[in-house]
Amino acid sequence: MGRANTDGGSLMAFLENRSSLHCTVQLTIEGRGVIFSRSAAVQEATMTSITCDSLPPGYGQILQVMQSNNEAGQVSYRWSHKFRMSTAVPGWELHKPLLGLK
Repeated sequence: MGRANTDGGSLMAFLENRSSLHCTVQLTIEGRGVIFSRSAAVQEATMTSITCDSLPPGYGQILQVMQSNNEAGQVSYRWSHKFRMSTAVPGWELHKPLLGLK
């Protein structure tokens, strides 16, 4: 888990699967004064983004981009992640929320 308090700033989460296994990562980011590139839920002024992505061997992906949405400048956020490696293709959706253009 990580945590930051700063004046402005951004965060980009990237996964590169260099293994011979399928890799699944669940990334959770909670922040105040931020916006996300992929969907997020709002609860009492806190934005929460939970993404879950599965990548085959040899692939990489930007998981989430977060940036300041607060012109006053004060931003706070924390993040955590969970990994799962498997020899088989996952039996669930490969990307939640789905990837695509807005």
